[in-house]
Formats: sequence, structure tokens, C-alpha cells
Amino acid sequence: MNTHKKTMVVSIANNKGGVGKSTLAINLSTALTLSPHKKNVLVVDMDPQCNTTSVLLKDNAKKTLYDFLTDPETKPEECIYTTAHENLYILPNVEETSFIELDLYQNVSQSSSILRERLRPYALENFDVVILDNPPNFGCFVYLSLFMSDCVIVPISSGSTRSLTGLIRAISVIDEISKTANPDLKFFKLLINQVDMRKTVTKVVIKQIEKSFTKDKFFETRIPTSAILEQAEAQEKTIFQFSGSSAPATSYRALAKECADAFDGVVS
Repeated sequence: MNTHKKTMVVSIANNKGGVGKSTLAINLSTALTLSPHKKNVLVVDMDPQCNTTSVLLKDNAKKTLYDFLTDPETKPEECIYTTAHENLYILPNVEETSFIELDLYQNVSQSSSILRERLRPYALENFDVVILDNPPNFGCFVYLSLFMSDCVIVPISSGSTRSLTGLIRAISVIDEISKTANPDLKFFKLLINQVDMRKTVTKVVIKQIEKSFTKDKFFETRIPTSAILEQAEAQEKTIFQFSGSSAPATSYRALAKECADAFDGVVS
């Protein structure tokens, strides 16, 4: 890790499903490990649907997020695994984690700080960037992520005006947590995802975003809708494994550059 720069802990969150959170987590994290950035990146799969885990980890994990959340003796390094991409690591999830959400809620005063107190120190010591992929809600797992994070990327689908409602809700939750539980937390930027400029709704959504937010609050890079990206997901591969020269791969490289430039400007 570059000790002259601050490790960035980034949550990807939106309470609306279908906006491409897992796809973003998988491909942005991979792009950040590639040249010229070559970041050491940890992905934490907070979603019990385990989509990110299924793409980045092909072997069965002995210990997962479930063990980390339920057993105080479990150490971070016991749950973190290498992936097919150099410098990319994952803390995987299992479906059984969904069963403990109620218990976490009932002991929220203790559970809310699990990741911040037990995972964050290890992550800051060993990685340049940590990306937490979250469920499509603002339930307990998302709150645990936000308590640990420095900033939040909110992806929205340009194919639906309803995604703007999710964006507003996300920013409200981020603001609430920054005022109460995690004063370091900031809304980083929103990502306009699933872009098809042939569609009127896409043009409407983009115009509304450009009207409502200053340029520093949304990425210049936009991720196009793509059959290639869908095929990569169906085969449980990153876009760089499936088609590294495709338009989506080029877009994710550009997005990684925007993130890396911003992260490298933050001095520890």
C-alpha cells in the first residue's frame, strides 16, 4: 500500500434494485487493479444474493462474511481470498447471512460497529481501495457498510426515471449517517449506468441529473447498456475476462481513472 495516500473505503449503494451495483463493484474494482493504477483492492460482498462472490471467487470459501459477523474470534485475514485478477481480493458472502439480519438489528448498538472496528483497521493497513457491494435496500447490512466507509458511489439506471427517487433516498440516508454515526462519510458521486442514448427516457434522466447536480457530483464517465456486459455476467466473468477491448471495458477503465485521480488526491 502507498503509505502517502489514504486508503479509500467506498460503499456502492442504492435502495433500488436493477441499477447495476454488483456489476459496478466487480468491474470497477478490477479496473482499479489494472495498469496504470495497479491498486491493491478488496471487495466486500455485503449482499446475501452473493452475485459479486459468484463472479470473483470460484472456489468454496471456508470462512465468509457470515463467520465474520457471527464470531468475534474470526479475523479478517481468515475470510479474505485472492481472485483471478492480480491485486484483487474478496471477502465473500453466503446466502445464510440473510438469516442473521434480524439478530443484527436487535443488537444494533453492538452490530453497527462490527465492520468499522474489526475490518476497517485491517483494510486500511493492507489495501489501497476497499469497495463494499450492498443489497438493494437500506437495511442493516447497508448501514454496517456506511458506518465503515469514507464515501458512497450511487449508481442509477438511466433507463428509468424511478431511479432518481432511489438516488434522493440514498443521499438522504448518507447525510443522516454522516450527522449521527459516521462524520467521515460523504456522498462521493453518482454513476449514470445502463445508458442508451437512443431512448428518450435516458435523455430525460441525464438532463434531470445535469440540472439537479453540480458536475463534481456525477462521473463524467457513463456506462453503456451492452449485450457484451450481459453475456459476461451470465458467464460469471468480469468484463475484462470476457472482452477486455469492448466498449463497457473501455468505460470501466475511464471510470477507474476518475476514481483513482480523486482517491490519489486524498492525502492521509
